[in-house]
Amino acid sequence: DFDAPLPLGIFMNSTNALVQQHNVPYTGKTNVPVTFNNPCVVPPSNICTENSLYSITVTLPPAPGGYRVAYVRCCRGPNINNLVNPEDTGLTLTVNIPGVENNAYQNSSPRFNGYPPMLLCNNDDLVFDHSATEPDGDQIVYSLSTPYRGGTTLNPMPTPTPAPPYTPVSWRANFSQTQPLGPGSSISIDPSTGMLTASPNLTGRYVVGIRVDEYRNGTLISSTTRD
Repeated sequence: DFDAPLPLGIFMNSTNALVQQHNVPYTGKTNVPVTFNNPCVVPPSNICTENSLYSITVTLPPAPGGYRVAYVRCCRGPNINNLVNPEDTGLTLTVNIPGVENNAYQNSSPRFNGYPPMLLCNNDDLVFDHSATEPDGDQIVYSLSTPYRGGTTLNPMPTPTPAPPYTPVSWRANFSQTQPLGPGSSISIDPSTGMLTASPNLTGRYVVGIRVDEYRNGTLISSTTRD
């Protein structure tokens, strides 16, 4: 079930030192509806995805290099086709708070506008608007990404939160960051618009990473990966 509470670590980017550890309260969950628009296929009835929103306000002094916020957890499940040992591979979600350089810390991260589809039809093309909203007017660039691994079955919710740098997941043979759906399949995202196109041809469950980089005056100030 969802963490109650959720452990959240905040680290100095300059040293990777832990500066704050928080337990974010759990406030409940909602079901995310399965959106599937192919009239030729009846979607499986056993797909259940839930959403929980955790919220906390913290105060950090502006610092050179800024901070990294991280959530580290296990596990993904044994039935994922494109990762090595997925049942012992957790996830790490991070966000960067920029430093004082050029007042970059006065910033809001891009926010994805919608949930990607949880279900794709084999041998059917997908076109999905995976764009994000950037409140500050900074330039954002989209790309496929390799997500981070996290906790393990022996230590599923490590506390305090482990410090960066974090380790990417290990792709199985014939899968990769740019080919997460496997041989014969295709997937790409427009770097400017966030329009995602995919054509899967293998049945299974797959991890995909979508990254959005945030640039201000040509300088990269933050990156966020949806896992």
